[in-house]
Amino acid sequence: MQRLAQEREVLRVVADQHGCPTWARFIANATAAMLGRVELDAARLRERAGLYHLSSSGRTSWHGFASAILAARIAAGANRVEAIDSTEYPVPARRPAYSVLDCSKLAASFGLAMPAWNDQLGEALAQQSGAYE
Repeated sequence: MQRLAQEREVLRVVADQHGCPTWARFIANATAAMLGRVELDAARLRERAGLYHLSSSGRTSWHGFASAILAARIAAGANRVEAIDSTEYPVPARRPAYSVLDCSKLAASFGLAMPAWNDQLGEALAQQSGAYE
């Protein structure tokens, strides 16, 4: 988004598909924390075996995500993010309109709190900035 914002005056981004952006570093850290909370014996591992969803909390559209990225990076008014319908942005595979995951089982099983997606975005952008300084 940051690169596209430098190349285009208007970014047209889908606004009718909702999900929860999740930073890969959060996924890695949460996975390590879960493993650290399970005693490494076969019985304890079997007790917690199963399917878990892991994502940040909250939800946003692709348009909302793009807007948040640019708001954090680019001075107000420098670029405009235009909301479009998914039919205006055809892709080979159909995308669900709502793909927010329920992480309550993971939170209950491992005592993890899911941070808000926009907090994770702030941390990721801060780290990205620090990498270039």
